[in-house]
Amino acid sequence: MRHRFKGSRVQSSLVVIVCSLIVGCVPVYKMEKIGIGKEEPVVRVLIGERSEVNLAGNNLCIQNSSYRVRDAKFSVNGIWIGDKSIENPEWPIEIKSSDGIIKVTEKSYRGSIIVYKLPNKYIVINKVNMEDYLKGVVPCELRTPDVEALKAQAVACRSYALARVRIANKETNYDVKSTVADQVYGGIESETELTTLAIKETRGIVCTYNSEVINAQYHSTCGGKTCSGGKPYLTSQVCHFCESSPQYRWEQEYDCSDISTKIGEHVRGLEISERDGSGRVKSVKVLSETGNQIMSGEDLRNKIGLKSRFFDIQLIGERIKIIGRGYGHGIGLCQFGAMGMARKGHNYKSILKYYYKGIEVERIY
Repeated sequence: MRHRFKGSRVQSSLVVIVCSLIVGCVPVYKMEKIGIGKEEPVVRVLIGERSEVNLAGNNLCIQNSSYRVRDAKFSVNGIWIGDKSIENPEWPIEIKSSDGIIKVTEKSYRGSIIVYKLPNKYIVINKVNMEDYLKGVVPCELRTPDVEALKAQAVACRSYALARVRIANKETNYDVKSTVADQVYGGIESETELTTLAIKETRGIVCTYNSEVINAQYHSTCGGKTCSGGKPYLTSQVCHFCESSPQYRWEQEYDCSDISTKIGEHVRGLEISERDGSGRVKSVKVLSETGNQIMSGEDLRNKIGLKSRFFDIQLIGERIKIIGRGYGHGIGLCQFGAMGMARKGHNYKSILKYYYKGIEVERIY
């Protein structure tokens, strides 16, 4: 989502987990589908695609079976639940533990683990209650002693995830990834007392717009102005609160030959062609010996490793100097801005309403 500061045949039947496939990617969650007093939502998190999966925990069992073991292994050579080999299982396989905690190779997770088989690998998914999921997300996304900023982050993370539950990525068997592609999720080892407190004190609270949970995007540092995200609540906003960020202003310098290697053209220089309403670079003219071409600012950022699209370009002989501001895509909540607002006495609701225009902050379960 952003740039940011792992024997004998068992006779018990295997339960087939049927995951609905819904075509489309509408990032909203209707309020009428869940309300105060309703059950806490469950999130399916993709935590890995591996050729071998090792599980450990207290009294592991295949769902609805009476067989209890301390470990399970999925490899190219077969599947073992304890010392029992599984032959011709029905997929997917869901495994639970008696205490609700399962270790997957190097990390421990709350909830259950669902394993799908592909021709050369296994897909590993953590099925976990929303609030437990957030315990492993918020400390990975924001580290600060500012409790109101942590509360704002918890609400943004909850909103972002809930907007995807049973709606986004339905051509897959998961709701969110455990990486920066969605939200970084570190499992139990990443949990902290302060972030867990922020999650508990905002339980079930989300940002809504016209009674729909919003796609609450966020980023590290806006550099003075956020970027429009194509939604009425994701408009460009002047921000005077993130100046303490080490990425508020930055410079990166390259040889033209270095950029040529990264872009795949013999680059003689770069010129900004167009900016968006926030001042970020929308497109760049790449000057090369084979002819000039237009490249999007985002493509240039990704290819040469810029911290954001909020930059100017200086050509100094055979070198190109990039003078920039901010870190990340710049859409939605600015995390260093949230910390700055918290330190000035703003509570989490006012922080969220500053960066997400026209929203309500309300509890829905």
